[in-house]
Amino acid sequence: ENTCQHVLKSTAYQQQLIAYNKLLQEENTLKSNLAAAMQQHTDEVIWKQQVADLNNAGTANTDNGAMSKRILSYLSLAAYSFSNRALNSGDNATASHYISLYKIIDPENAEAYYFSAILAARNKNPAAAKADLQLAIKKGFTDEQRLKKQQEFVGTEVVFPK
Repeated sequence: ENTCQHVLKSTAYQQQLIAYNKLLQEENTLKSNLAAAMQQHTDEVIWKQQVADLNNAGTANTDNGAMSKRILSYLSLAAYSFSNRALNSGDNATASHYISLYKIIDPENAEAYYFSAILAARNKNPAAAKADLQLAIKKGFTDEQRLKKQQEFVGTEVVFPK
């Protein structure tokens, strides 16, 4: 029996494998539950606490800490997808909900503020749209061409840092 087979059959390896699979199952369940909660229009206060808990857990240099970071990344992607889909379908009320959650889940993500600016422009609030665009740029939004093509921003003057 070679070394690899010996390791694969060892009790320590088998225990690690069981623990790893259990953690993955727990992570997938949490992702599913949280994505479903996003679609059920759960209260923002609850989301702020959930995100704070995940951020706190994510600081630990453990398997659970890494899982918390992955869940937050997943939630950010889900918020982006839900927000984008609602904006593209013209469902501004639903988009507003998802964009609010996006800002809670991933407050440093420029896309959340870009989407928020689109929504503000649609809601005839140019001051809020400009403020959100400036915030998006401050947080790293650099796609000037996309902004110029965005129907809601035609004629809007925005200065990108050089």
